Amino acid sequence: LSAVFHFTDYKQNQEQRVTTRYFDPEENGLNFNDFYTQAEQKTRIYSGKLDFETNFGKMNFGSGLKVSRVDSDSGLNFFDIENGSLNFNTMLSDLFLYEETVFAGYIEISRKWNKWNTKLGLRGEQTERSGESVSMLETNDRNYFELFPTAYIAYQFSENHRLAFDYGRKIDRPNYEALNPFKYFIDEHNFKSGNPNLTASISNDFNLNYTYKKAYSFDLYFRDNGNNIAKLVFQDNEAMTLRSVQMNVQDSKSYGLDFLHGRSIKKWWYAQVYASIFHEEETYWAVESDFPLVTNEMDALYFSLYNGLDLSKDDTFSGDLTLYYLSDFIEGSYKMHDIFNLSFGLRKKLWKNRAEISLRVGDIFNTTAVPLYTTYGNQDNGFFSHPENRYIKVGFKLNFGNFHLSDNERSNGTEERKRL
Repeated sequence: LSAVFHFTDYKQNQEQRVTTRYFDPEENGLNFNDFYTQAEQKTRIYSGKLDFETNFGKMNFGSGLKVSRVDSDSGLNFFDIENGSLNFNTMLSDLFLYEETVFAGYIEISRKWNKWNTKLGLRGEQTERSGESVSMLETNDRNYFELFPTAYIAYQFSENHRLAFDYGRKIDRPNYEALNPFKYFIDEHNFKSGNPNLTASISNDFNLNYTYKKAYSFDLYFRDNGNNIAKLVFQDNEAMTLRSVQMNVQDSKSYGLDFLHGRSIKKWWYAQVYASIFHEEETYWAVESDFPLVTNEMDALYFSLYNGLDLSKDDTFSGDLTLYYLSDFIEGSYKMHDIFNLSFGLRKKLWKNRAEISLRVGDIFNTTAVPLYTTYGNQDNGFFSHPENRYIKVGFKLNFGNFHLSDNERSNGTEERKRL
């Protein structure tokens, strides 16, 4: 019998000042825009859960209850700047109040016998949520109950062959910031906005796994992601604006075949390879193109190779080399070009493991940042962000006292925290 209680008090403040000047080819001023924003978010998360596990003969039994409560207050104040003075813009300012309560309970049973391994579970969730836009005088309430069954069955044909199947129905709730009905401007023509009408997406995942000699794993999977939450970007050709908004798509599917194998090639060299051939697709309403349904889809290949190296006989000098490649991918309404990454690290332990120096180099060829683009109907836009993915890190760590002792530290994070 175990009980966990959790509380999070999260606060975030952001300020933004954007000044844009436009010039003709002769550098004569054409237009000028200046604005300032203040954003604040306060979120409090309360959760408590009680779990019980026992055995009934050869059968394992588990059950539990959970209650979570979220209160989030978010505000955005928008000011136009004219002649150095701040003028409050009521049309672009708002206060959004969000409350969410989830009551959940589950039961699960499992049993192993002979060559079989099975597990069945069922979870029920009652969700009550309310979002209120103060300036728009709009309230969005949703109450719903959903069941989430899970099933797992495995059979060991022989020492070298094992087959397993699992199914799960899952729920993915939107981040709190994505629900805020605000506009966050990059400039006066480019902004992202939240969507208080977002609903949780429910997926059905199917997976068939075959394992050979406990070392070679093949996974054939299909995921029906339902009304998945995606970031969609639309251009208004008349107003010359580009907006990014979180929306529930109409349909989302993915399927593929994964392969995983790891082995020690030498005593000092461990390698692991992972490869995946897969298909991703999302269908959504193209709201700037007279609402036709558009499907963004991609057939792709992912490959990664990890190498762990022991570079000294006393195990004090080690390193790793990692390579991965992704042929193509989709992100909401965007497609992205292929990605290649090569990184490595070195670690040296000193003074009987009391100290360690390290070197890590990431994205050696600076090939991780790639353009994103979308083209259909009257939509043709894209961007190329260039985050600092290539880096060199040098570290030094010194352990004081009896550093060989371990503690009973546990992670008490919750699903609600991940949505911040």
